[in-house]
Amino acid sequence: MRSLLLLLIVTCFCACFRPAPPDKAITQFLFDREDLLAPPEEAAVDSLLRDYEKRTSNELVILTTSGNGKDTSLTQYTRHFSDSLSVGKREKNNGLVIAFSKAQLQLFTLAQSSMVGDTATITAVQDSAMMGLLNERHYFQAMRAGALAFMAEAARTAQRDKQKKKT
Repeated sequence: MRSLLLLLIVTCFCACFRPAPPDKAITQFLFDREDLLAPPEEAAVDSLLRDYEKRTSNELVILTTSGNGKDTSLTQYTRHFSDSLSVGKREKNNGLVIAFSKAQLQLFTLAQSSMVGDTATITAVQDSAMMGLLNERHYFQAMRAGALAFMAEAARTAQRDKQKKKT
């Protein structure tokens, strides 16, 4: 009985103080659920996003969806999608999801922490890099331009943060 109690105490102690599980590795960075891209275009965008993650550890994911599932908005759907994939490294909080719905004519970007600045910056990047191309139905160019624009903004934000730490 005594050894059983001791075993129970040790098990509870170990369960409470185990290290956090490692981040899930994202294996796919483009989720074209509306089939807007041809297979070679999908491969090109996914490769661009995958190479960016390898270079920077930032995780940038693009999602196209015709509906919101059980959610009431594209915003809520994107948050749940991001959480289900665990976009962004836990210790760095460096994930970004660009969600577009052709069916709903909506675009939403979810950025963790201050990876790419504030909401106004996100909106400006979306509007300047993506909206015109999406409105003209140039989906591949819009996804590529949006990804590159957010990558550039993330680099600028990281540089500004580095400068702030020096001062």
